[in-house]
Amino acid sequence: MNRKAGFTPGFIFGEEELQRERYEIAPLHSIVQAERRTGGRCWLYWGNRNALDHYNVASRVSFKELLEGKCAEAAREGRKLRVLDVGVGSGAQWKRFLAKHPEMDWHGTALSRKYVVPSLRGKVVYSTARTLHRKFEPSSFDVIVSNYGIHSQAASAVENVHWLLKPGGEAILTTNIGWSAEKVFTGNLNPFFEVLGRSPRHSQPAYGIHLRKR
Repeated sequence: MNRKAGFTPGFIFGEEELQRERYEIAPLHSIVQAERRTGGRCWLYWGNRNALDHYNVASRVSFKELLEGKCAEAAREGRKLRVLDVGVGSGAQWKRFLAKHPEMDWHGTALSRKYVVPSLRGKVVYSTARTLHRKFEPSSFDVIVSNYGIHSQAASAVENVHWLLKPGGEAILTTNIGWSAEKVFTGNLNPFFEVLGRSPRHSQPAYGIHLRKR
């Protein structure tokens, strides 16, 4: 199957918005260079073992409780819950949860797999938020999360998330404050998503949003 077939960048926000996004962020290679300059430590903050507690910025419920509930629901339906974390850092924050829930079909992305914990490395692919549609099949995930892993590619991230989520699938995304992130995370996302929650505007140096694909 051609993973890219049918995906058109700008189908939600328009090509003009994606052009603004490209101006706002440094060129992609600068992100990768930062990763290399810091020896992989640039994006590893969320690799601490308690980091999943911080994944619920936009949701009114505990992120771990949300996942546990969805795992149980999937098990009752005789299937595995398929989850994608965009920008996993080292991935260490997932080890304990995945050990308790081996029934979950977990995947991740990173700018380098070199620093991902060995037990998860085989489930992590190189990708930015903008290129997710090239890496995974459309409508293939129940849950997609990103905790500061989309690196100012807010519009591209939301479009790619819509492409990858199953109908009724949910996404919880958190990113740094920026002009394009504010427009995307505080704007009207109908008819593509139902907004289940947003972090209070400027309550912290981040935007968070909890979405369900229509």
